[in-house]
Amino acid sequence: MQKRNGKKLVLLDTDTEQLKKLLQDKASECHQYCSALKEEIQKAQIVPQEKLPPDVVTMHSTVEILDVEDDEVSKYTLVYPWEADADSSKISILAPIGTAILGYRQNDEISWKVPSGLRILKISSVMQSQSEVV
Repeated sequence: MQKRNGKKLVLLDTDTEQLKKLLQDKASECHQYCSALKEEIQKAQIVPQEKLPPDVVTMHSTVEILDVEDDEVSKYTLVYPWEADADSSKISILAPIGTAILGYRQNDEISWKVPSGLRILKISSVMQSQSEVV
């Protein structure tokens, strides 16, 4: 995953603490997406709630994503693994797309490697959960 516009990744401090605990709990069964998530956390700017921009993808945000190549829009809510439910479009932070979008902002473009090659995704809209809105 590579951000295409060069802005720094922003993560909410409380999300970061929960994600670090999750990664510790999953250490014995960790796979490549755990490693990718660790890397994202390490390079991010960690901010408290009051400094969080309203267009940043946080845990429990609902996000519309545009696949630039095929002009297809998908809508997901980013959740912890135990909350994931494909039928409700709730995707786990440990799913490839979940790790890819965390901390990015509306209008950011992300290069995302999938089995069929590289996809360019644009975050069309972000709606943070009510528990994270100041």
